[in-house]
Amino acid sequence: MTRSLRSLLARIGRRVPRRRPIGPGMALYLLSPAIAELCSGSTPLLSYWFFWPVLCLMYGGGAILIREAAVRWGKGWPTILALGVAYGIAEEGIAVRTFFDPTAPQVQSMGDWGWAGGANWPWITHLSLFHSVISIAVPIFLVMLAYPERRTEPWVSRRWLARAVIGYVGVELFWLLAYQRPVAGGYMVASLVVIGALVLLARVLPASIGGIGGPAPVSLGQRLPLLSPAAAARAPSPRRVALVAFAAITATFAVAWSRGSGGSPAAAVVAMVVIAAAAGWWFVRASRRHGWNDRHRYAIAAGLLAFLPLISPLVELQGGRGELIVGLVLAGLLRRTWVRLRDRVAVSGSATATVSAGETATAAS
Repeated sequence: MTRSLRSLLARIGRRVPRRRPIGPGMALYLLSPAIAELCSGSTPLLSYWFFWPVLCLMYGGGAILIREAAVRWGKGWPTILALGVAYGIAEEGIAVRTFFDPTAPQVQSMGDWGWAGGANWPWITHLSLFHSVISIAVPIFLVMLAYPERRTEPWVSRRWLARAVIGYVGVELFWLLAYQRPVAGGYMVASLVVIGALVLLARVLPASIGGIGGPAPVSLGQRLPLLSPAAAARAPSPRRVALVAFAAITATFAVAWSRGSGGSPAAAVVAMVVIAAAAGWWFVRASRRHGWNDRHRYAIAAGLLAFLPLISPLVELQGGRGELIVGLVLAGLLRRTWVRLRDRVAVSGSATATVSAGETATAAS
């Protein structure tokens, strides 16, 4: 009886299809909307599951297209960031048109502040930086850390990529037709022109900004960091890296929310750009130093994402039901991954120790 049962179970086990582990392409496809919409509070928990398929088509498809374009062109983070800005313009300038619509719920609290030539320039600057860094670059960054063995290769097949293109373009057209807003077509044409210019710029940008006062550039397809480490100086601690990232995103949001203080919109635009550029340059210089490893790389993403749990109570109070739970879970997972990665690097003694795929992807979603 026992042998017969074992034999039957063995035959059933051979016929049951085994689940494939999730690949980096699908991880990025799911991670980008989770960070950009769910963790940020833009789409609260109870609403997220309803809009999840559309958000994956938009954010996931956009992130896939940008990452695959960069790696297939042999480019790197400058290209990803430039295409991330183009993504932000496509979403906010064409799909939902918050850049140009003073009646949009997202900008109504601004009143007349920041509007010039039919566009709200502080909002444009803030959302362009947010989408480029948080919606696109951070998910790509985390998935690269989660799948270190696949950093140098495309993450999706040509057929998968074609489906992502169709899905992304389809959802953009859907929002354009279904989301009726009182915005003149000339603004959308101007947005398309800027997007085209950014794509051309991204195509010719160097593989890395390492040529600025440093060693030869390192492309996205090669091993991180952004620049080859210099033996002359020791890299700052991961905690310090995280604090710089956290300070940068906090300062950027503070400037974007300064409309109630009567500050100058032009000064706000300049301040946000300067903060982002200064933080980026600090990370570039730090990554050149001896001892820079995946703990430091994760610290950049963790520092940026750590700001989101702090604003989750505000989102909850403003009607985003369930966002406080999302913030608490995100904070706990970020901390858990930080500790596990620290212990792993300490045990291995290697500067190239990496976090597992499941830990990193879960920590950011």
